[in-house]
Amino acid sequence: MRSTMRTSWQRMALVLTMGVVATFGLGQPLPPAVTAQSVIVVDWKTGKVLYEKNADARRYPASTTKIMTALLALENLGPTTVLTAPSNIERVSGSSMYLKPGEQVSVDALLHGLMLRSANDGAEMLAVKMGGSLPGFARMMNQKALTLGCRGTRFVTPHGLPNDNHYTTARDLAKIASAAMHYPRFAEIVKTPSVTILRSMNLENTYLESTNSLLEEDTRVVGIKTGWTNAAGRCFVGASEQCDTTIITVILKSEKWQDDQIALMNWVDENFTPRAMVAEGDALGTVPLSGGWSDRVRVTTTGDKVLAWSGGEFEFSPLPKEAIKAPVKKGDRIGDVTVRLGTDEWIMPLLAAEDQAAKPMWAVMLTSPWTGAAMLGGVAGFVAVRRKPRRRRTVKRAAVSGVRPVRPASGGSGGRQRSVTRIHRW
Repeated sequence: MRSTMRTSWQRMALVLTMGVVATFGLGQPLPPAVTAQSVIVVDWKTGKVLYEKNADARRYPASTTKIMTALLALENLGPTTVLTAPSNIERVSGSSMYLKPGEQVSVDALLHGLMLRSANDGAEMLAVKMGGSLPGFARMMNQKALTLGCRGTRFVTPHGLPNDNHYTTARDLAKIASAAMHYPRFAEIVKTPSVTILRSMNLENTYLESTNSLLEEDTRVVGIKTGWTNAAGRCFVGASEQCDTTIITVILKSEKWQDDQIALMNWVDENFTPRAMVAEGDALGTVPLSGGWSDRVRVTTTGDKVLAWSGGEFEFSPLPKEAIKAPVKKGDRIGDVTVRLGTDEWIMPLLAAEDQAAKPMWAVMLTSPWTGAAMLGGVAGFVAVRRKPRRRRTVKRAAVSGVRPVRPASGGSGGRQRSVTRIHRW
């Protein structure tokens, strides 16, 4: 009885295991457990997607919208530029810097208010300065989104307050955040837990504290922006320093964004590591070589490390069968090679792993009898052909110039013959 039960459990375990393999594929880590409805995890340095869940579904971004507003401000306004708050600035609802009409604040201070306190009034102040109006700035936002390759995004506001026509996707937000992180000032601002800014009015509101609580709770976290509305749920676009790279995460419509972010970071640490596809000095094999001392040349690929799944071994596509022509120097790119690890794939440069000089003419003749015989025959024929025209030209020139060659007389001292030329005066 027990044996039968044990066999049944074993069969069930096997079925479940096969189901997991069929669902997630061989050579791919199991997905992280998160509450968010849309998620994406990207290696910032390469753009490689490590994990995604409903990454192209349209979602309300809430205040993560402000990443785009900050990106455009960095591109269009100098950080020391001073802006003056409009007379209607206090009408802006939601999270705020509590700007006052006529208050003068630098762009850098507004960016801190935007990204740390999530100031909606600061977002509108920057937007009107750049776009002339909120609709004008929305057009700038949407044009920039298209430039970055965002196909599921439409912006209406600079701050993300509720609007049915204001939406994006996890994939698009990752692209926007990745672009913003290329600005050192942006990266510096979003990793700041708190700061005191300069302003001309409302001096009791100079201290700003980031809404990103993980900045002080987890040393891996270096940004970027939280967001929340009833319609959007809990949202977070994160940046973390892991595995010798920067990981960009997007979490949309989450129940607990902090738990989701920690789960994603732990998942990356547990399943990925920087790996070199080829050990230094190793070769992938050889490819045919023509015109060299050897008929083959060793090849390899770059020794740079890539963020890859920790398990399994790299697999390489077949090497080229067509011969490359000598000379070849070590490091020369002679083609591409496809590298696979589980479900991941890279196109890598195929490089010569050694120098291979071309053979000189004499070496070709010595090492190839047929080629040498053909070349010698060609040279002999060329010499024979070249000799005959020279004689004809000599005779012809003599006739034209009036010089008549005379056959030398036989005999003479020493048995030598002399050549006599008669010159006629006309």
